[in-house]
Amino acid sequence: MERSEKELFLRQLGEHISSTRKMRGVSSAELARKTYSDTSLISRIEKGRTNPTITTLKMICDALEISFEDLFHGFRYH
Repeated sequence: MERSEKELFLRQLGEHISSTRKMRGVSSAELARKTYSDTSLISRIEKGRTNPTITTLKMICDALEISFEDLFHGFRYH
């Protein structure tokens, strides 16, 4: 995966996480608290500025009360 492809993927994944979080009625501060992280990490993930680990993605899913599969079910990478 080229750098520009990776950046696009991370940006789209972050946008999907953000929209899922908002749809579930969870603030970024609450998500940070539930994932034992800080709001700056959640912000970087949602803006596609960092590549979250699989563990972090699982913690986000748990905090949003969705399955890992559900997180990616609605995600489409273009």
